[in-house]
Amino acid sequence: MMRHLPARSAALLLLSPMILSGCAGKVDKVVMNRVVERALRVPDVDQACSIGVAMRSPLAGITRAARPANQALMIAEFTAAMCDEAAAQSHELEAVRATSAAVGLAGPQRVSLARDARIAADRSHGRAAARYLRALEHGQAEFGPLGAEACPRLEEWEELPFMVMLVSGMQVVLHDSAAGSPLGVPKETILDVARSAQCLDDADWWYGPSAMQAAAWATIPGSAPAGTDPWALLEDVAEKSDATGIRVARALQVVISVNAGRDDLAEQAIRAHAAARVATPPSEEYALFDQYALVLSRHQSDLFWMKEEGHRTPVFGELPGDGVSAPDGAPLGADPFADDPFAEDPFGGELPDSDASGGDPADAVPPAEPPSTDDAALETP
Repeated sequence: MMRHLPARSAALLLLSPMILSGCAGKVDKVVMNRVVERALRVPDVDQACSIGVAMRSPLAGITRAARPANQALMIAEFTAAMCDEAAAQSHELEAVRATSAAVGLAGPQRVSLARDARIAADRSHGRAAARYLRALEHGQAEFGPLGAEACPRLEEWEELPFMVMLVSGMQVVLHDSAAGSPLGVPKETILDVARSAQCLDDADWWYGPSAMQAAAWATIPGSAPAGTDPWALLEDVAEKSDATGIRVARALQVVISVNAGRDDLAEQAIRAHAAARVATPPSEEYALFDQYALVLSRHQSDLFWMKEEGHRTPVFGELPGDGVSAPDGAPLGADPFADDPFAEDPFGGELPDSDASGGDPADAVPPAEPPSTDDAALETP
C-alpha cells in the first residue's frame, strides 16, 4: 500500500530542484512565476493556506539564513495566515451565536460559551497577526520600508509580491487589533501602507491600491488629504473593482465599514458585492483573490445573520429583514424542524412505536422500491 508523504516532505520533494541551486533569487522566481501563478487560478482559499503552512519551513531551509528567499517566504507566511484567519472567523461566529436571541440559550450558558469562543478568536487573530507580520518583514527586507519617500524599482514579476506586502501591512493591523494588540503593531502602520500603495498602478491591480489608501484614511480620522472624503473614495474604487472580476476593493470596503461601526455601509457593500458576482464572473487569472474577497465579505454577512437569525447567510447578498424565504418555503428565522422530521420513515413506511413494541426503530425494514429503468436494462440478456 502506498504511504502518503507528510506535507512537509511533499513540499521538500516539490522544491528539490531549487534546493540544488540554493539561490534566493532563483527560488523567488520559481515560486512567483510557477507556484503562485498557477495557484492564483484556483479559487480555493483553504488549499492556498495549507500550501503556505507546508512550504514555509522548507523554503527557509533551502537558502542561506543571511540571504533568504524573502518573496517566496512572504507568500508562504501570507497564505498560511489565511488558515488562522478562517479559524478566527469560525470562533467569532460561535461567540455571536451564543448571544443570539434567535438561538434561545440560557443566560449562564450564553456567557460561558460566548467568552470561550471570544478567547479562541483572540488566539486565532493573534496567530494570523504574527504570520502577517512575518510576511510584512520579509517584504520590507526585499523592497524597503513601508511608507518610504521613493518607490522601489520593481520588475514586472515583482509587483505581485509588492502588492502582497501592502495587504500584509493592512492585515497585521486589523488582526493585531482584533486580538487585543499582543504584538503592539501601531495602527498608523496602515498610513505607511497608503503611502506605498501609490507605487502601483491602480487599474493594473483592480483598484486595490486606492482602496487601501481610502481604507487607511477612513480608519485614521483626519489623515486624508484636504478635500478627500475617504468613504466616498472607497465606494468609487469598489465600484470600479466590481467590473474587474477581482473584488478585493469591495471586500476591503465591507471590512473597514464594520470595523468603523458603519454597519449600514457594510450592508450596502455586501449587496453590491453579490450583485457584482452575478454581473461579472471571477477573473480566471486571479480567481483565488476574488474568492478570498468573497470569504471576507461573506463572513461579515454571516455575523449579521448569526446575530439576528442564529445561522449563517443562506444566500450571499441577502440580509436579515429582506423578507427572503428559505429553500423549503419556511420564513427565515422560523424553526424548519417545527414538525418532527423523523416522525416517518424516510423510505415512506411508518416507524414502529419503540415504547409500545420495545423494538429499535432502526430495525424497521423499508418497503421494496420498484426497479429503475437502469436496473431493468442491466437484467436484459
